[in-house]
Amino acid sequence: MKSLLCGLLGVIGAFALVPSVSAQAVSETNYRRLAVCDDVLIGGKWYNSFGEGRCPVGTRRPARRSSDPNEQTLRSMNAKVAALGALQQSLLVAAEAANARMMANSDRIINTYEFDLIAQNEGEPLYVEKTHLFPEIGAVSMVRTGDPILVRASGFVGDCIAPNFSMTHTDFASEHVVVEGAVACKLKGRDRAYAPLYVNYTNRINRNNTMMLPWDVVRRGDGNVSLCLTSRTKSACTPARDAASVSSVKAFIVERGAKVPVVILDATEGGRLTFSVAAGAERGPEVVAVDVDGSNTFVVDGHQFEVLARSEEALVYKRIS
Repeated sequence: MKSLLCGLLGVIGAFALVPSVSAQAVSETNYRRLAVCDDVLIGGKWYNSFGEGRCPVGTRRPARRSSDPNEQTLRSMNAKVAALGALQQSLLVAAEAANARMMANSDRIINTYEFDLIAQNEGEPLYVEKTHLFPEIGAVSMVRTGDPILVRASGFVGDCIAPNFSMTHTDFASEHVVVEGAVACKLKGRDRAYAPLYVNYTNRINRNNTMMLPWDVVRRGDGNVSLCLTSRTKSACTPARDAASVSSVKAFIVERGAKVPVVILDATEGGRLTFSVAAGAERGPEVVAVDVDGSNTFVVDGHQFEVLARSEEALVYKRIS
C-alpha cells in the first residue's frame, strides 16, 4: 500500500513539473509553431487565448470566423462584390442571349419575305390569305428571255409604310439607316411596328452587331413624325420630319418561293414572241407564239399585254388585263 501511494505521488509530481501554456510560457522563437490563439473584443477591450490584448503576430488562428469587426466588414464587402459580379455576369449573358434572338429574327424576316406594292381595292380585308397576279394591271415591267411575264403569288395584303427620304442617323452607340422607297410592313395585323427587308441598325461599338429592327412611326405633337427603332432607346429615332415624308401604303406580303411563273418569255425573233404557258385547270403546259408586227398588243393565257419596246433578248411591256 505504501509503495502504491509513493508511485501515485511520483506521477503527480512529474505532471506538476510541466508548465501551463500561457502568453509568457510561449517563447518568441517557438510560439508560431506551438500556439493556436484566438482573440475577441469585449466592452471595447481585446482579450486573447492567453490573456489580455490581441494575439501575437504570426500565431495560428482557429479554423473559424474571426470576431474582428473590420475583418467581418471586409468579408461582407467581398461577398457583396462577388454577388454584384455574379449579377453583372448574369445580366451580360441575358443581354447577349436577347441580342442573339433579335439577330436571328432579323435574318429570318429578311430571308423569308418579299413585299410587292399593290393598289388595294376599297374594303379589301388585310392579312387574309389569297392569290395575286404580278405585275398588276397597268404596271410597266421589263423581262429578259427566260423570265416570267406573269407570276401567281400566294400571300396576303398588309399594312405598310414607304419613307420618302434616305438618311443615316448616328448617335454615340448606333447607326440607324433609312432607305427611300424601301417598303416596311407589319407582318401581322396585331403588330404595331413595321419591318423593312434590310439591315437598318449597326452597333458602333461592335460593328459585327448589325440587324434589322422594326420601326415605330412616332407622331409628334406638332404633326411631324419620326421613325424609331423598337427595342432601342429614343436616341435611335430619326429627327422629326413632315408627316408627308412617310407614306402609308399597302403591299402584298409573300414568302420567298411562293411565286409561281404562269407565262414565261422564251424568245423574241423578229416580229414574233414565243411564250411557255404553265398548265391550267383544264389543260397541260403549252408553247404559244404571237405576232406583234402588225399590233403592239397580244393575249396569252387570257391576259392582254401591250408591247412598249423589244429587242432580241428583252421585252418591255404593260399588263392591260
